[in-house]
Amino acid sequence: MSVSQSRDASHRMLPLGSLSLVTRQAAGLMVRGGPSLSVAFAAVQGVRDGVVAKVAGVLGAGLLMMAASAEEAKASESGAGSSPGGHATRPLLENLTVGAVAGASVETALYPLDTIKTRIQSGSYKMLDPRLLKGVYSGLPGNIAGCAPATGIFFAVYDPVKCTLLDRLPESQSVFAHLGAAMSAAMASSVLRVPTEVVKQRTQMGMYNGATQAVKGILAKEGVKGLYSGYSAFMLRELPFDAIEFVAYEQLKLNYSRLVKGGEAPNSLETAVLGAVAGATTAVATTPLDVIKTRFMLAGAETKYTSVANAFSTIFKEEGMKGLFAGVGPRVMWISIGGMIFFTTMEEVRKQFQKQ
Repeated sequence: MSVSQSRDASHRMLPLGSLSLVTRQAAGLMVRGGPSLSVAFAAVQGVRDGVVAKVAGVLGAGLLMMAASAEEAKASESGAGSSPGGHATRPLLENLTVGAVAGASVETALYPLDTIKTRIQSGSYKMLDPRLLKGVYSGLPGNIAGCAPATGIFFAVYDPVKCTLLDRLPESQSVFAHLGAAMSAAMASSVLRVPTEVVKQRTQMGMYNGATQAVKGILAKEGVKGLYSGYSAFMLRELPFDAIEFVAYEQLKLNYSRLVKGGEAPNSLETAVLGAVAGATTAVATTPLDVIKTRFMLAGAETKYTSVANAFSTIFKEEGMKGLFAGVGPRVMWISIGGMIFFTTMEEVRKQFQKQ
């Protein structure tokens, strides 16, 4: 797919009742500067008018971005896609594989901690409640089936956006390349991540016996909209979460390599430590948003909160700061260890592709 074809594709796929004329023109202008940049506008506009508009806009952006990624990677292999900064986009298959393997590894290893965190945040369990440890692997298979492709999509968007922005920004502003890439990737992957999270958390709470039953039950009771319960709250948490974690990791890695390693890449142990620091920092900063997201997703259409702001004020009024930071201990432990596993796995899988 050429740049001009990508531009035409963006106009065909994205205006599904949610893109204004101004936004479509802006997206077209971004594509002219490189197909990777179009995702920022392409994914944003769906948030105005309901689930269908949200999903349609983001899904179109994700498909366009992966097509652009494949084209850019193919061009870079032949030398045609190398930009002045030399940041060549990795092949689409590599990005999909890296994301799927890293995401599935973290979920499998740390699912019990995630279950405990979800139950504490729901407000139905106390910290020492013995029920916290019952069925801590509930819903794991279904979660892996959803999170592996979702994380694959994340990396299929993150890598080309990052490379494109790094080539267009001075080195001193590399943080903005990582920030833009992480937020764009979070938007694109939300099409799968939100339903996966809804099904996972309701299964963790014992509302359903498995992912299949959960999907059928939610669709029967709430329709497709039920699978996207808490979409706005999820994105409010996920955008800063991915932005903070990936910016922290990329900047820690960049500076550690330059200042300590003399330009060499960190080894596996050093990568694990950098990933843990990035994960722990992100976990603490985004816990209140995660609590609000959890409450919306568990309640679905029966939520007592009228908005994210209302949820924040109500939880603070009824439960204080303790309520907003419910589950912060398991969350920090889970995400710091998860950061170690995720980023180490990511780098190791990339090395395997480089050997081929």
